[in-house]
Amino acid sequence: MKELQEAANKEIVLRFYREALPNKDVEALKKYLDADTYIQHGPYVADGREALIDVFITLPHYPDMITEIHHIGADGDLVYVHARTGLPKEGRNATVVDIYRVCTIIQYFTDYRKIRL
Repeated sequence: MKELQEAANKEIVLRFYREALPNKDVEALKKYLDADTYIQHGPYVADGREALIDVFITLPHYPDMITEIHHIGADGDLVYVHARTGLPKEGRNATVVDIYRVCTIIQYFTDYRKIRL
């Protein structure tokens, strides 16, 4: 049973990456983030879904931005994603490790580091 729930949790996070992030889709973001209990553990955004949406809509849209997920894993309700993201044509790349607590996404932890390719 635990394996089935972990697989479902990973799928939720993958859908979040596919639906909300590439097109800055606020409605998709709302679908995946818990309105009442979302906790942002990163240093740049306050807690709460609306605080994240406020930042999300001000970010520039980069049609050439890529996100390549290299690893995804789950342990209970935690889902871990290791990805490379950036604008390769501009030489801007980073490696990212994101951790989500999933029912809807209620917590987010990140470690972001610039890399050279």
